[in-house]
Amino acid sequence: GIASNGNGVAVWVEKGSIVAKARSAEGGRDPLPATLSNSGMASSPYVVMDVNGNATAVWIDHGVITASSLPLKGTWTPKTTLSSTEASSLSLAVDLEGNVIAVWIRGDNVESATQLVGKSWPKTPDVIESVGAALPAIAIGEGGDAVVVWHAVAGVNHAIYASAKPVNGSWAMPEMLSDEMLNCVNAHVAVGSQGQAVAVWYRVDESGLYYSPVFVLAAERSAAGIWGIPEVLSSQGLQASIGLIARAAYDHQGNALAVWCISFDGSVFNLQSSVKQVGNAWSSVASPVALNLYAFDFDLAIAQGDAFMALVAFDNAYQSLQVLVVE
Repeated sequence: GIASNGNGVAVWVEKGSIVAKARSAEGGRDPLPATLSNSGMASSPYVVMDVNGNATAVWIDHGVITASSLPLKGTWTPKTTLSSTEASSLSLAVDLEGNVIAVWIRGDNVESATQLVGKSWPKTPDVIESVGAALPAIAIGEGGDAVVVWHAVAGVNHAIYASAKPVNGSWAMPEMLSDEMLNCVNAHVAVGSQGQAVAVWYRVDESGLYYSPVFVLAAERSAAGIWGIPEVLSSQGLQASIGLIARAAYDHQGNALAVWCISFDGSVFNLQSSVKQVGNAWSSVASPVALNLYAFDFDLAIAQGDAFMALVAFDNAYQSLQVLVVE
């Protein structure tokens, strides 16, 4: 995580332990990495930072969601347990004020915990009831509006669901965003400064070892909290489950950006993108990177109006692994 003042924190897994290292914009701070958990069974670390440089790390330890915080001029706090056992699929977000929300899956449901600025984590998580919920994603806008999306069982298919809340409030009743007659998975969400949101996901049909056809869809939520009809962003694709990664983001003007991974032959994978400027339709699809790369993992961020992507990709001969940053 990187704060606007230039401070940064990295958190990673090392032999089943969670290790963190912080660096201030002036240099120094934490000359040696700090071990946040040495259980030998920790995984899935996430870290976020607020604008003041305070960091929060959350990870999974023996199936339990666990957190620790690093104040700007302090040291890492003792570990806090956020969930019971058998938790998975963690996602984490922070707003400008430093309020943090973690979401995860436990049983069939989505669970969450919110740490408000200056407060402790709650003793029990909030539960958003679902059926076969999987892969939640959380985002918080500049105004403190939080939205979580996930996919869950709907009849014979999976559908995309969403719930929203003020950062200091309660989750609303979940809404189904996709058509329950279509199999939809792997959603991601972004929230704008006015409370508007955009969710992106995949519509997939299984065909042997591949998903075919594959489409990328998006739906927007107005600042008043009303979700629109989903729109298809991509052409029809063909791909394996490893490449089902889509991301969304807003700039400060309220323009939305969607980026996704897709293949049209099940062999060559690449990133595509589309932009929805305020009041306009989604733009024609563009390719941010060369078409001869097998791009199988990436992330997206927008700062000062510019979009940045970090991706991991093989070349078309599968001989060279590359880590690329695209502006």
